[in-house]
Amino acid sequence: MRFPLKLLRDFPKVFREIADTGLSYVVSTDGSRYYVKDGSGGIVEYSDSDASNAIQYAIDKVVAKGGGTVLLREGKYYLSKTVSIQNAVNVELRGMGMGKTVVTPDTDDPSWSPVILVNNSNYIRLTGFTIDQRRTKSISAPEVVVITNSNYVETSYLEITRYFPFALSFGRHADLSPGETPPFSPVSNIYVHHNFIHDSVQDCGGDGIKTYATKNAVITDNIILNSGDDCISIGGMGGYESHNYVIANNITAPGWCGNSIKLHTIYNQPPGDYPIRNVVIANNLAIPGSAGSGAIILSWESSQTTSNPIADVVIEGNRVERIRISGATRVHINGNIVGEEIILFPSADWATFAPQPMSDILITNNRVGRIVMDVSVYRKETQWSNIHIKGNVIKSTGTAIYIKANQIPISYVYIEDNHIVGTRGVQIDGTVGADYVYIYRNRFIASDYDLFLNKYVQDHVYVYDNDFSYRILDNPGMAQYRRNRGYPTENSGVATFSGDGATKQFTISHGLVKQPNKILVTPASADASGSYYVTADATYIYVNYITAPPAGTNNVVLFWSAEV
Repeated sequence: MRFPLKLLRDFPKVFREIADTGLSYVVSTDGSRYYVKDGSGGIVEYSDSDASNAIQYAIDKVVAKGGGTVLLREGKYYLSKTVSIQNAVNVELRGMGMGKTVVTPDTDDPSWSPVILVNNSNYIRLTGFTIDQRRTKSISAPEVVVITNSNYVETSYLEITRYFPFALSFGRHADLSPGETPPFSPVSNIYVHHNFIHDSVQDCGGDGIKTYATKNAVITDNIILNSGDDCISIGGMGGYESHNYVIANNITAPGWCGNSIKLHTIYNQPPGDYPIRNVVIANNLAIPGSAGSGAIILSWESSQTTSNPIADVVIEGNRVERIRISGATRVHINGNIVGEEIILFPSADWATFAPQPMSDILITNNRVGRIVMDVSVYRKETQWSNIHIKGNVIKSTGTAIYIKANQIPISYVYIEDNHIVGTRGVQIDGTVGADYVYIYRNRFIASDYDLFLNKYVQDHVYVYDNDFSYRILDNPGMAQYRRNRGYPTENSGVATFSGDGATKQFTISHGLVKQPNKILVTPASADASGSYYVTADATYIYVNYITAPPAGTNNVVLFWSAEV
């Protein structure tokens, strides 16, 4: 995952070079008309009562010159149509700051969109102004700012408000019709930072930042509040992949039904190389919305059986309500504060979508309410394996780690070095259960069961070196236990007795959790070396001599060991 982090370091250097040519044109307003002045001589070249025409005139002049900056002076700019930057190189559209320069349609709920379109252009910067889309209701219309078929685009210090459906959209054509398969137009090298996006006009609709078919993206230091749907949404599909992202240091607060950050593949699209790959999501603050959202979601939704899942994702240092992973491989979830849960789950529409593998998932060093792995749908083809849960502090009011597998097992699960608090510590359940589970060196504080294994759990469960606090329910009784504190399954020692010449049975308390199935008793003195046989129950080992040892003081000495 070094490449995306390098992207974060290098992008500011690259984007400082965009449009560094001084002011080419200045647009101003007196409240009724808009004036375009040459940036060098200050001569008014054009004026109009429609801000769209004035701004477009300045942009077209800059494009014709091969690049430059258009400055929008303080004031309100009322538009009657889209402002476009097309077939351009090295163009900057700059305002005087959020709330000072305001770009807005000239009527509520305009029938035209987007407000700004960037198409087939390279090295473009939009910075330092407010866009008020003036939506009062949700209508089928394209986005506020649309960037398509472009390379090296920076959006920074923008305020976007009263919008629907998306505030900033990358990689999708602006002429999308309702119900149409999304037409894509790839974008690469985007730098989206220090924007303030807020107040979608629909409770369950309206993403803040939306990307499709976009590679090499840094999305950092944005504030996105009350988005109707997802605050940041990354979409990918076969042939139009979204690779190499850094999403860092953002503050998000979705609306009624949205998520903070969502990575998702596009349903019913052609297969291809991993649709979303090589992503770092770091140090974001996700504030729960009205419905308790505030999640980081990885969701694989593909009807193509040959599609690959989301791959190579690091989720680190975030403060978030929940993290939900579906159909992903090589994901590292590290050092997050997660209020509710980390959950691995199949798609909600499992009957439609292709089998969803889940493998190589590392969940380390998080503070979290609970961790859940739930394969509760019929998917024999699905393979879930190699999942590591290590070094976490898990404090739950219910079950801290819950593994539920029906029809297919979850295999090679490693639960190590965690601090586990809950009504139940670790529960493995389902009609199949889990195979090859390693539970090592955990500390349990539970009020019901430290470990709860139901009758379907497979026999490759290894429980070593844990610190148990209460009790274990092992219904199949097939797990292997070694060196666990609070749940002794092996013990050994030296037992010394004084013979009286008549006693044939000597009793040793083994201190194990149940009757041992492996017992070794070895004479350690001459008087103990007669013929004998050994039996045991849940409390004691019984050494039964055929002939009573002779009388003496401490003359019957036995080495013993026992194991459950």
